[in-house]
Amino acid sequence: VNKGKQSQPDVNFFGDELESVIEKEPAEHRQEIISYLVRELSGQEQSFPRQGVIPVYDDDGLSLAHYIRTRDYLIINVELSALGMLDLFARKENDSIKIMVCADNEMSLKKLEISAPDLKNRLSSSGLKATVSFHNRNFIIDKMIEINSYYSLNSVFDIKV
Repeated sequence: VNKGKQSQPDVNFFGDELESVIEKEPAEHRQEIISYLVRELSGQEQSFPRQGVIPVYDDDGLSLAHYIRTRDYLIINVELSALGMLDLFARKENDSIKIMVCADNEMSLKKLEISAPDLKNRLSSSGLKATVSFHNRNFIIDKMIEINSYYSLNSVFDIKV
């Protein structure tokens, strides 16, 4: 059996999917995606912080994930067909990693919480102690608005020159 022949349709499928996603994006995003792929495939050392857009396979094809990365911190924003909009925040400290996942609705959070033990096990097998938390983005935004409104209405700031 020639394995190279069997994997060729997968490569073509991925290439076609990537091309269909890239075509829909503005020129600057297309350039970021291509630059990302070239960097990752070349194995070159990169300076930090890095930001960009990467393709992510989803049930409905490819989605675009926006990211910002430093040596010990990663933020990802992506919209997936089954989970909706997600924000992921990961911070590495020594031999541990803290991950916070924010979703738009409770159903998505429940689906994600089911996979948390598997994620923790995978990270533990790589030598990292993992803490994973899940939060409703809308609840966080509402609280921020409430706090901002409270301080806007109840604070006094007086400057005399």
